[in-house]
Amino acid sequence: MGSEMCIRDSSKPFTATALMKLVDEDLIDLDKPVNTYLDKPGVIARRGDTDQITVRRLANHTAGLPTHWNFFYGDAKPPSRTESIRRYGFAAWPPGSCTNYSNLAFGILDHVIARTSGRTYRDYLVMEVLDPLGMSHTDVGIRPKCEQHAAIGYGRERGEYVPIQDYGFDHDGASAVRSSARDLMQFARLQIEAGQVDGKRVLSKAAVDSMRVRKARAVASSFGVAWSVSTTKGALTLGHTGGMPGVSTALKVFPRQGSAVAVLCNFGARQLVAGVMRKAVAVVLREVAKENRVMAGTPGPVALAPPPPTHSSDPAGRFLGKVAHPDGEIALDLTVRKLRDVQLKLGATTVSNFRVLKVDAHHIKLQFSVPFGAQPKDQPDPTLIFELDRTPASQPDGWHGVLYARIPRTSQLPHWVQLQRKND
Repeated sequence: MGSEMCIRDSSKPFTATALMKLVDEDLIDLDKPVNTYLDKPGVIARRGDTDQITVRRLANHTAGLPTHWNFFYGDAKPPSRTESIRRYGFAAWPPGSCTNYSNLAFGILDHVIARTSGRTYRDYLVMEVLDPLGMSHTDVGIRPKCEQHAAIGYGRERGEYVPIQDYGFDHDGASAVRSSARDLMQFARLQIEAGQVDGKRVLSKAAVDSMRVRKARAVASSFGVAWSVSTTKGALTLGHTGGMPGVSTALKVFPRQGSAVAVLCNFGARQLVAGVMRKAVAVVLREVAKENRVMAGTPGPVALAPPPPTHSSDPAGRFLGKVAHPDGEIALDLTVRKLRDVQLKLGATTVSNFRVLKVDAHHIKLQFSVPFGAQPKDQPDPTLIFELDRTPASQPDGWHGVLYARIPRTSQLPHWVQLQRKND
């Protein structure tokens, strides 16, 4: 495929660069609560402190948000970002306590960029980042007058490659940027040349350096600000990958070596892209000696406080509660008789056919399929997945966590679940 063919790329490093531009302008503080920049009620913490959902934690995937992806095909229109935040913007784990990759986190950040800059996310990104870098084949969506360069995404059905209908998002900052291999090399130069390209400064050196600081290593986050930060054969490596229906991408930047590799594929072929990347990186770093040194700006290990103790008794019992669906709460009745012997009632529906993936004293994971909330008539019932943890010992005995509603190639939407033991 030609170097100017435009493919949906992992958009998060672009969004992070626009974010850091606003940090340079003293309009955003990475360590302030993100709700500082949002309309009320903004993002909420179902566990922990809402004020601990900071801009930085959204950018390094430690804000506690559950997994979320939401694609809109054809004439279907995404809701406003404010509405998506109202419906799905919640922390299911105490902010800063764990790492969970979140597309909605970057949908929230694209909204912060728009509100703070006074422009649309797309306009700010194009005018302040892409155009100064000369990235004429990169845009949120397809760049005007570049339609002929837009690659068609493909899937596979019954052994045949078939084109996939185009789609939009409610998390543009995570997913909506299209770029070309040549433009990605220009974007990589911004990291290689410490914030400027061809004499045009886009970010301060301090902003570039701060994107590489892994402040959440203690909770296993490899991320700085959007970039995954690691070493390869001793070389500082900034990386990001992307995968959606009809697209797989990978980008690695080696700032100290002045090199970068981009792999773009208009088919969902993660393993193929990863294999090509490994071979290309081996060539790029063939002459690199192992440096065996700590990356500049990277903090050392941080002692992590142990999680609070939970109820460790037998999980058997009856638990009553609710699913916090944005269109109205749904009653939930869960009975655990013994391991893998579970009964479940969701609203008025007694679930008779489900998979018990895990039940022990600390975790429950169930999977089943029933009608759930409002859904288009032409869509199948979603696959529902309960992922529940035992409540801390300081709270009444029960379970809390997330119910995911998943439709293949369309969405995975999270809903908060809270259950308490019913003592007869």
